[in-house]
Formats: sequence, structure tokens, C-alpha cells
Amino acid sequence: MNKFSRIVAAGLGAVAVSYTFSLSSIASDTIQRAIENPARPETDRQRDAVRKPAELLKFVGTSEGDVVLEMLSAGGYYAEILSGAVGSKGEVDAHNNEDYKTYTKDALVKRLAVEGRMQNVTELVAEVDEMELEAGKYDSIYLVERFHDFWDAADGGTKHNVERALAQFHKALKLDGTLAIVDHAAADGAPLSVGHTLHRIAKDAAIAELEKGGFVLEAEADFLANAEDDGSELSSGTSNRMVLKFKKK
Repeated sequence: MNKFSRIVAAGLGAVAVSYTFSLSSIASDTIQRAIENPARPETDRQRDAVRKPAELLKFVGTSEGDVVLEMLSAGGYYAEILSGAVGSKGEVDAHNNEDYKTYTKDALVKRLAVEGRMQNVTELVAEVDEMELEAGKYDSIYLVERFHDFWDAADGGTKHNVERALAQFHKALKLDGTLAIVDHAAADGAPLSVGHTLHRIAKDAAIAELEKGGFVLEAEADFLANAEDDGSELSSGTSNRMVLKFKKK
């Protein structure tokens, strides 16, 4: 609820409820229009049923005018939807490192090169361990199926400096900003090394790491859950996935 809503709620509770519902409806309509944008490629549309981007953006609370960072954006699937959801008054920073740019053959750059498309999106190129994010810039940071990669190291260690990365996220979020984590779930109690062997992370481990980084779990959702997946095999597009929303402590 924004400042105006809180002021109204203090004296006119019924009006406040009506006002916030109106804002929520507008946000939902904007997200749906972003997903239905005819400029989106067919290959992206085919992924929507599995990835459920509308549910994700609504859960996170992304709306028009927001400033958003997507970490390790790869080809820009989510970045394009976020672009439409935040609108012309919002901004999206789509981050990639050199490995991702090479792996995707600069697919994000090619999206951004289309005139009139994703004009509010900026590609942010930096190695995870070297990035310096602007303090208090973002309403939300999305890390979708990427957190497990921080432990994608053959020696059982870390691929990236987890403590430093989380400190950057913490610094870069606004006071009431949201860090959204979506990832392939390993069985509870699984070691972080499954980030390399199974490309997963256990929910209890993810929460523990975020808590150490100064975050607190605010909510979780099950719209990407798959009860038939016990987390013991290599992850896939239909794996059981956790959806977690964190706030700064």
C-alpha cells in the first residue's frame, strides 16, 4: 500500500480497500497486456504455460512505474515482459555476464536492437563478483532459476561470491523493495553442491543463505510446484520450483 493509501486508511478504511483494489486491478491488466504483446516471439509464448509469468509478476507486486533489475537475464524472456509491465515510466535493467552473453549468442542484444521494442530496458553487463549496483534504485530484483548457479562449481564450492552478491542486492533495493527468487527445488536438507550436480537448491538452504544476507522471507507461492518431482534428479523445465519473496530486514 502506498503512502496515500495509508493516509486514507487511517480515517476511511472502506475507501482505502476500494482504492488499493483498483491499483491491483490496473497492475493485473498491465501485466496481461505485456504478456499478450504481439511483438513477443512465438518461442517465448510457448514457454508461458510452464513459466506462468503473469502469476509471478503479480506475486512480486510489479506495477507501472517500477524500476526493476533482472539478474542473469539470458535471452530476455522475462525482461521483455517486465518492460511492458512497468511501462514507459518504469525502467528495467537486464543483467548478463560474459558467459551468459556467449551462451545465448547475445540474444538480449538482438531483442533490444529492434526499433521501438523494449525502449525502457538497459542491458547491464558485469561479472557477478564485480558488479556495483546503485544504492536504493530498485523496487524489485528478479533472480529466476539462477540462484542455484551460485554453487555450480565442480569442486563443491561456489561459482560466485554469494555474500558479496547478496550485499549488492540488499544495497540496491529500495527500503520496501522485493527480492524474488524462483528456482528448481532440491529435497530439504540437500547440500548446496547440488547446484552443480542437479542444478537445484533446497528451499531451506536458499532461505538460510538469504537470511544471512540480510533478507527475511515475506511470502511464498506454489503455482510452479510439481508434486511428482522429489528433487532427486537433474532439473528440467517442469521441475518442482520454489517461488519466494524476500524483504530487507
